[in-house]
Amino acid sequence: MAVFVTRRIPAEGLRVLSQAGGCLVQQWDSEEPVPRAELLAGVAGKRGLLCLLSDRIDREVLEAAGPGLKVISTMSVGFDHLSLDEIKKRGIRVGYTPDVLTDATAELSVALLLAACRRLPEAAEQVKNGGWTTWKPLWMCGYGLSGSTVGIIGLGRIGQAVARRLKPFGVKKFLYAGTCPKSECAAEFAAEFVPLTRLAEESDFVVVTCALTPATQGMCNKDFFGRMKKTSVFINTSRGAVVNQDDLYDALAHGQIAAAGLDVTTPEPLPTAHPLLSLKNCGMVSDIYCQLSVRAGSDSAAHRECHVCHEKHHGSAGSQQPAGRAARRAHAPRAAAVTARAPLPQSSRTWRSLPWRSLMDQSCASSPLQQHASGACGEGTAL
Repeated sequence: MAVFVTRRIPAEGLRVLSQAGGCLVQQWDSEEPVPRAELLAGVAGKRGLLCLLSDRIDREVLEAAGPGLKVISTMSVGFDHLSLDEIKKRGIRVGYTPDVLTDATAELSVALLLAACRRLPEAAEQVKNGGWTTWKPLWMCGYGLSGSTVGIIGLGRIGQAVARRLKPFGVKKFLYAGTCPKSECAAEFAAEFVPLTRLAEESDFVVVTCALTPATQGMCNKDFFGRMKKTSVFINTSRGAVVNQDDLYDALAHGQIAAAGLDVTTPEPLPTAHPLLSLKNCGMVSDIYCQLSVRAGSDSAAHRECHVCHEKHHGSAGSQQPAGRAARRAHAPRAAAVTARAPLPQSSRTWRSLPWRSLMDQSCASSPLQQHASGACGEGTAL
């Protein structure tokens, strides 16, 4: 089976691939996203595709791949870059990694919240430029978490992980908004399910951890920010398109809200001349911390990042059939030989060929991805 990998993936993932056989991989061997033309060329005639969040897998890509494409795996928690309707029409199976970045993203969300509410970037800048002259009782005062109300938009895995980390800070009340109540999950934090408008009006801190869907796109807009308190802090670690950035700029610039912390924008990276970057009360970081967490992760995490489902001769998805194990043993000597002798192609294309091990995907009937496709309420659909 021929597979195309759209980026340089973690070393552990490559080790898994190189130690197994049965498939030949063509890889875009670069830290930078594969150009569109190279993506269309690379996927042609392949039976498997391993992509990243930055790769838009739409009808054009699927048509370039041809009818032989049977599986798509994405090394990401989100899957809004996949045209699920087109993929479903073609009977292509999908794998993703829903829980691999939960802890890292939750930690980054809390770090952004603390930095924004305690004005850490501003304070650090004052130290560097000589603005810190002496102790002043009212200088650089921020906002505390103790006794506060925190509103979480999207109480899925990441939303719950954020609440779990914020609870020891003395948060008085948790509110959450979404497509449906999650009473069992919310009980841990005594969180109350409320409409989005009420969450905006009552929260001292708003943390956005929802999926990007047609319903959530541009959801945090002028009306939303207008309902927030002037002392509120806004944090977004979900997707940039959930926020109307022009409205966010206006809210921050005119004191409608106190501060914001972002690790996602539209586009990414944000142009250095963008108005949001000129604001002292808007802190931004890239998602490199999450990426580093993946690369430093366990063997199991690396395996999950490389998920591609078994083809029929390797056994059905969700099981390990003897035929699959026998096939891998039969191909093992060939795989080692190919790995040893395969140099990088001498061409303008940054492609690399490797032997591939077909791993099981996670797209079982009860997965959040399948629930998203069918419109059910799940991790992939909840706000």
